[in-house]
Amino acid sequence: MGKRVLLLTILLVVILVGDVHAVSILATKHNLSATSGNAIRAVTEDQVCIFCHTPHNANPAVGLWNHVTNTSGYTIYASSSLDGETTQPKGATKLCLSCHDGTIGLGRLLGGVEVAMVGATMLTGSKSLGTDLRNDHPVSVAVQTSPAARDPVIVLNPTDPGIRYIFDAEGNQRVECTSCHDPHDNTYGTFLRKPNIIAGVGSQICIVCHEKQGWDSSAHRNSTKQYQGTSLRELACDACHSPHHSQSTVRLLNKNEEALCLECHGGSTRITAKDARAPFLLSYSHPVLDRSGLHDFVETGPINAGATRSQDRAPNAHAECEDCHGPHGVQGGRHIKGTSQIGSVLLGAWGLKPIYDPARGAYADPIAWEKVVFTDTTGPDSLEAYLCFKCHPEKAREFNPYNGSYHAVMAPVAPPKTSGYGTYINGWTATSGMTCSDCHGTNNTSSTVIQGPHGSAHRGILTKRFEPNTDMKEGQKGIGTGVHKDRNTNNDLCFDCHDRMVYGHKDGYEDNRNYRSGFADGTKENYHVEDHDGIACTACHTVHGSRDRALLTNFRDSSRGFPENRGSLLRVITWRSPTRWGEKDYCNHDCK
Repeated sequence: MGKRVLLLTILLVVILVGDVHAVSILATKHNLSATSGNAIRAVTEDQVCIFCHTPHNANPAVGLWNHVTNTSGYTIYASSSLDGETTQPKGATKLCLSCHDGTIGLGRLLGGVEVAMVGATMLTGSKSLGTDLRNDHPVSVAVQTSPAARDPVIVLNPTDPGIRYIFDAEGNQRVECTSCHDPHDNTYGTFLRKPNIIAGVGSQICIVCHEKQGWDSSAHRNSTKQYQGTSLRELACDACHSPHHSQSTVRLLNKNEEALCLECHGGSTRITAKDARAPFLLSYSHPVLDRSGLHDFVETGPINAGATRSQDRAPNAHAECEDCHGPHGVQGGRHIKGTSQIGSVLLGAWGLKPIYDPARGAYADPIAWEKVVFTDTTGPDSLEAYLCFKCHPEKAREFNPYNGSYHAVMAPVAPPKTSGYGTYINGWTATSGMTCSDCHGTNNTSSTVIQGPHGSAHRGILTKRFEPNTDMKEGQKGIGTGVHKDRNTNNDLCFDCHDRMVYGHKDGYEDNRNYRSGFADGTKENYHVEDHDGIACTACHTVHGSRDRALLTNFRDSSRGFPENRGSLLRVITWRSPTRWGEKDYCNHDCK
């Protein structure tokens, strides 16, 4: 009697569970029976389950499958950032593809049965994934369970009851079609296992497995700006990625590289207030629009290692938006003036921290690099210079903290070295930190053009003019040729921070401000303006850093392989303390 009750109970449960699926599937497009009322349906066959399942002679037996499957194979998704093992579609995915690859008739069942259909005999368009799956979310991919091997942004054993990894016959966890879709239930649309938009925020299914650092606070997750009629907040991941039929096979992007970013950030299609495309069209720019197909998400070392000048880039040289910006962590906001840390627009990006050997001394290359990801805007490792070093590693020697002087782009680890006799303007001080983009950036200050080192009309992508003849006057020798017709204005880059009345403008040099110059002989005579008025800044000073103090070059070192001294006109005879220089302590080689 007990066994009969148990069997009756089990049968009742099976029937009830079957009823739940039967009821839920009846109103969906997966009901292909003649009585469904769907546009695509059988002519006369009125059974609902028969198109996928059979109680006898199923193949494969798991799932009681009744539909003919593809035996020709598929071109599967591949990516340099995909850690899991990929195989030909298997399990539930192979069964789904028996209709959704568009190669097999909807009515082709096992045993040679052909069910006549109306509306379509095979799926086409967006309903068909085809046999090339490179532009679809990877399926039948094993999830790496080893902590050492797995991708840290992939969540193991997601706790959300809706989304799940599927165990294969060997006990491996795999991502299959049924990880995200329930073929029997279309409550949430497109047969999803849970709502994809909750509280106005989209991509709720994606974030169950993909845990991108900084995403919850990022602008791309929280912006209410409209893109093609839908807010970015609702689109979320879908604004840039498509799980099926993506236009790019690279990480399922909707477009390739800068074309994707500039869809929203540049030109006539932009939804942002500022145009990011315009600076790239200026005379000098990062080559974002010039090269494609070279960026790789998994880059970790110097992109242009071995290059000595910006013109001599390695064959894989490139600059894509994602090289400088982290799309999953980015927020609005530039860096704080007077600091070396990044602004919020660089959150989520990464850079290279140089490791120097003090035994090698000044102007030495780093002995190693450490990759750092920018997760905040205040930490000692969140330095904008580290971002620049990954494409310009040769510049690290110029900012070596063991140099005699440098512009302080690494202020937390390499504080400014100053004599205390400098005179600064526009809020700058002798102890200010700075960033590369304080000098390198667009010259277009329009409120509708994005700022930063994207492009400029000035050589070197500089915010203002800086030429070898900066502050030269007609007839005066120096590096380079030419005369600035407006040499008595503040249009040159150097004088955006350094007071031109002290360093480059002779009229009124008797003013006490001029005595703040460290280039004096103790008699309050300022040699910057006395005898050197109109001589180019670069005749005596290098730009980024120097082996000597005060960013001074030294002609005597020009033949010793120190690039910062090449072309120098200054010959230091005797090093004196600031304000104690005399005319016998230096000479301007071939200046006069």
